[in-house]
Parts: sequence; structure tokens; C-alpha cells
Amino acid sequence: MKAANLVTAARGFTIPTDGAFHNLRWSDGNYAYSLPGSGYVAHQVKLDLRGLLPGDLVRIEAVYEYPGNPAPYRQLLAQLTVSVDPANYGGQFVVASPNENHQMVAGTSITFAAAVTAGAGNPARTLTFGGATRKSVLLFA
Repeated sequence: MKAANLVTAARGFTIPTDGAFHNLRWSDGNYAYSLPGSGYVAHQVKLDLRGLLPGDLVRIEAVYEYPGNPAPYRQLLAQLTVSVDPANYGGQFVVASPNENHQMVAGTSITFAAAVTAGAGNPARTLTFGGATRKSVLLFA
């Protein structure tokens, strides 16, 4: 393995239920991770959102910015409608992306973003990130 970036969500980071994608801020203070070398990349994101209600829609995307390419490439990684009441499970509801694997060049920037759309009849609110929120980016030769 050439490099690894394993971090949790930034303390106090929140996200509104406005349906728009918001870049995620991590405990290392960054929003994006820039690959220090070329190679095979594996990444995964797990969101532990507090304050979700049944019917809310949670989406996770990756935004790749390649050196020399003027437009970022966006990839939807996960989309899930909350089907149970998280209050019945200690308030926790976790949405995880599958493990994604790509061949990438050095200097590629990877940013993860999340969007939450309030379900029909659910009030607009601001969600917080719980301790199970994680990101992993692994770079192999």
C-alpha cells in the first residue's frame, strides 16, 4: 500500500435536509483528499446521521477532480430511503457506500458529499454526524 486516508467526520459538522449535496468535512480538517501517487484506489464512506426520520432520502456521492481536466466527474455511490424510525434504535441510522475501486493518477482529488432530502411531511432540520461516520481511501501500487 502506498498511502491511506482513514478519518472520521469533523467535530460539530452538520448537514441540512435541503436535498442539495454538501461536501463532507473530515477530522483532519480537509474536505478533499489528493492522491500522492498513481495506482489502484479503493474507497468507502459510512455516514452515521443523527436526526433522520422515516421517509428521508440519503445520498452519497464522490467527486473526482483529475489533473488537467477542467470539469469534475461526479459518481453517485449510495442512495437510501430511511425505512425505520431511528429513534427506536438509539437514534442511529447508518448509510454506507459500497467499496469502490478505480485506477487513478497522482494529484487526483477525491471529495465526498452527502445530500438529505426530508421525507414527505417531515420538517426541515439540521442533522449531526455520529461517531460511526468514517471515510477510507487506500492507494495501492
